[in-house]
Amino acid sequence: MTGWLVPLGEGLTTAVTGALEELEQPAQRRFFADHARAWATRFSWDASAERPARTLLSEIGHRELGSPSRRRAVDRATVASWPSDDADNMERRLRKGLRVTDAISRSADGLSVLLIGCDELGAAVALRRAQVPPAGLRLSTNTGILCGSGAGDMT
Repeated sequence: MTGWLVPLGEGLTTAVTGALEELEQPAQRRFFADHARAWATRFSWDASAERPARTLLSEIGHRELGSPSRRRAVDRATVASWPSDDADNMERRLRKGLRVTDAISRSADGLSVLLIGCDELGAAVALRRAQVPPAGLRLSTNTGILCGSGAGDMT
């Protein structure tokens, strides 16, 4: 948990006062500080710069080929995941077969790809085209999209 949600109809003054009172307790203050630090580690300057750079490179490539852009405003993304047992080979295949705008990330749990702009069906089609069957598919959370990693919300 990294913050507070203000219930509909509750004034901001009441919510802020409650949060400040809660933070007066050292254990609660440490709890929120630890979670906020963990949340912040999910972001990096490199990753924040790479996402728009990949998008621009993709657009430039489309224009050089004389292809119209297929970009449209979307508000969803899908996470495909695989266990870590063949991560190196799988990552090579994914980098070769997916769009430059799809974000590949690795963790102790395995490999995941954030496929921007598609639901599970669109992701399955893209992965089939890349000849990489997913071990798991799920819609990404807003957190996963924001982080560009497909990681779920922290609790």
